[in-house]
Amino acid sequence: MTGPKVSVVVTCWNLGAYLPETIRSIRAQTFTDYEICVVDDGSTDPVTMEVLGDLPSDIRRVTIDNRGLPAARNIGLRAPSGEYVCTVDADHILS
Repeated sequence: MTGPKVSVVVTCWNLGAYLPETIRSIRAQTFTDYEICVVDDGSTDPVTMEVLGDLPSDIRRVTIDNRGLPAARNIGLRAPSGEYVCTVDADHILS
C-alpha cells in the first residue's frame, strides 16, 4: 500500500484559535489525495491544547518540546508518507 500523493504538514505553537480554519481550508481543496500532519511545537495555551486534543482521528499529531518553527517544520518533514509535502503554519489558510 502506498501513501497519499501529498502530505500537508501544519506547524502549530499556541495558534489553536486559528487551527480549525486552517484545517477547513485544507479539506476544502479539490485535490483529495492528501494526509494532514499537525506538529505541535510544545503549545501551552488552553485554547490550543483543547483544539489539539479534539483533532479528528484522520489527522496525525506529532508533539515535540518547544524548539521553534524551523525545528518543528523539519520534524514535520520526517513524519509524513506522501510523495510531496506542503508546509502550512497554523494561522495560514490554503485558497
